[in-house]
Amino acid sequence: MRRVTLGLLWTGVMVAAVAGGAVRVVQSVQPSSYWGRLSAEGDQPLNSVAYAIALFFCLRITADYGKGTPMRLAWMFMAASCSTSLLRHVFELGMVQMGLANTMRTTLVSLRQIPTELSLVFMAASLLVMWRSFAALGLGVRFKWFDWVLMAAFLFLIPLISSSPVEMRDSHSAYTFIRFLQSASPYCLAVVAVLAVFLYRTTTDLGAGQLSLSLWFVLLSVALRLFVMLLGVWPSLSEHPMINIASRGTFAASHWVFLLGMGYRWLLTVSNSEMVSRYQQSAEAELAELSRMVMTTSRIRN
Repeated sequence: MRRVTLGLLWTGVMVAAVAGGAVRVVQSVQPSSYWGRLSAEGDQPLNSVAYAIALFFCLRITADYGKGTPMRLAWMFMAASCSTSLLRHVFELGMVQMGLANTMRTTLVSLRQIPTELSLVFMAASLLVMWRSFAALGLGVRFKWFDWVLMAAFLFLIPLISSSPVEMRDSHSAYTFIRFLQSASPYCLAVVAVLAVFLYRTTTDLGAGQLSLSLWFVLLSVALRLFVMLLGVWPSLSEHPMINIASRGTFAASHWVFLLGMGYRWLLTVSNSEMVSRYQQSAEAELAELSRMVMTTSRIRN
């Protein structure tokens, strides 16, 4: 099951990347055609599927923790983040299908910023609660030089992204609060990225391999989104055909990279459930096997 699940998720990453690049190719070749206009948000169905599956994973993970526990709250926040992301992509897809994506781009379509920012706020809240749960145990964070470089890059490059009219698609919205949300988007992404670095390093020091890997993919997905947005600061670079195609493919794949993070954490839930099931069925046999493994390990060390 683990191998099949990971295989499907990695396939989704590659399909999303190819689909995103194909969308940009169609827009470049036939921008004013029906397919060119339709492909403007042609990767939204895949994005919607990614967040729908991520929501399923988060709800299952939430059941691992008792009511009122901080980690349950953290995963409820992550589920809320997936829900609002799903809403955002379904909303954009609906605008395209109704032919309103272009005719009402500065008004109705710009409302997508509401679920976009809510998603980032919920994700930041989730990571913050997780980190505080570990910090409450008296665990410090031992950053490496790469962590400092990464966090500095996130924080200092955000003003450049915010100043780019190319990436701030809703900066000309008719609604003042939407323009504010659009300008705040890169900063919210940076906060999420920094929190992910904190949490990733904490779990790595604890030796929580599966959880650390999950958080690594969450961090990578946010970093990819910021990197693609950063390319828009330099039109001479971002308008290069190959870079343009690659950046769109990367941005499309970033949503599935996030799903990978949720998938790796969900597989930990599945493994724990299988272990409990085995012990319930044959506790003596499992304890004997565990004892045998401990003795074998002890002999090897000696």
